[in-house]
Amino acid sequence: MSKPGPLCHLCPLESSPGPVWGVGPSTAKLAIIGQNPEKREVETEIPFSGTSGEKLNLHLSQQGISRNTSFVTNVVKCFVKAGQPVPSKALECCYPLLEKELSTLPHCKTYLTLGGPAFSIFSGKRLLTTTDAKGKYKKDPNVWLRGCPYIISHTAKKAIIPTVHPAYLGYTGNKDKFLFEADLRKAKRFADGEGIFIQPVFNYKPTSHEVEEYVKECIAKSNVGCDIETSEQVVADENELVGSSQGQIEVIGISCTIGEALGVPPDLFPLLKPLFLCRSLNLFVYNGLFDLYHLKVPYELKCTQIDVMLALHELHSDFSAKNLAIALSLYTDMPFHKNLAASKPDLYNCMDTYGVLWAGLRMLAKIEELGCTWHFFRFTNAGLPVCEALRLKGPR
Repeated sequence: MSKPGPLCHLCPLESSPGPVWGVGPSTAKLAIIGQNPEKREVETEIPFSGTSGEKLNLHLSQQGISRNTSFVTNVVKCFVKAGQPVPSKALECCYPLLEKELSTLPHCKTYLTLGGPAFSIFSGKRLLTTTDAKGKYKKDPNVWLRGCPYIISHTAKKAIIPTVHPAYLGYTGNKDKFLFEADLRKAKRFADGEGIFIQPVFNYKPTSHEVEEYVKECIAKSNVGCDIETSEQVVADENELVGSSQGQIEVIGISCTIGEALGVPPDLFPLLKPLFLCRSLNLFVYNGLFDLYHLKVPYELKCTQIDVMLALHELHSDFSAKNLAIALSLYTDMPFHKNLAASKPDLYNCMDTYGVLWAGLRMLAKIEELGCTWHFFRFTNAGLPVCEALRLKGPR
């Protein structure tokens, strides 16, 4: 096999076995892009024909994805010893070869990247499998969460769905297998043209008339997402509960349509009263012990309150890393935005607000599909007042 790349002579893998080229039809709508070939792949000259390939083939088949109709390749074309990181220079040198491969796929608008290096070569971002409990990811603009579409072009509806490498599942005893499977299903939807591309629309300096009209629209549609921002960082993450500390509410975001939100400032808070008093309204929040705890100070809440965090626990009780970022990666088609709070606070609250509506509706649909609707509203979600009482008063 020759080394035909324009930068191969500069590559630290110039003397390594390879290259191994991608395989798949020119009509492919999905490109599956891994990191580098294993020893077995060098021997067969077929990407993902080794141990990782066996895992990949199994999961692709289980999620209804045909490998034969997909294009399968690696970012780096030459062999890298197991356990050794891919040299950054090799990624740089091989990228023109990857670009050339992808340019031969006129119908391909979805890239499923497997592992951090495959994603970072396109985005420059560091891939997170899950989010840390202390919320450090919120302060790092250079991270991206797996499962969150990275939009290449809104106009062309072209996106990357990043996920973990199949080898990662073996290293971790398959504990994150359901995340991998969810990401594969999302990649299939996008490849089939069913992915939802949204450019958020938001108004965080509304007039009183605009608030009144949007409240009427919310009541008419009956399902509303809500997210608040406070003056104090009383929680490091949406999933963290902190005593009875309470910050002053700076903005209340509301959304009755996926992709839009209205941010209501304190001087217009009284105009929201009809919304929260509406008994026929479903109000979706992520963490009721934070959002509802604060909202119950200025408002009497007569609407049905649905805690999306509790729905996440209902659906994924055995998964430890539960927060809004994970929920959005599993149940929406939203790009990652949880590190935008400091740089773009209005967009951040907007996406949290319509995101909790989007994820909440899909979670309730899943709960209904599983036949657990009665259990969720009778027990899980109904336990919210009890948890709140324990938080405020402590056990008696």
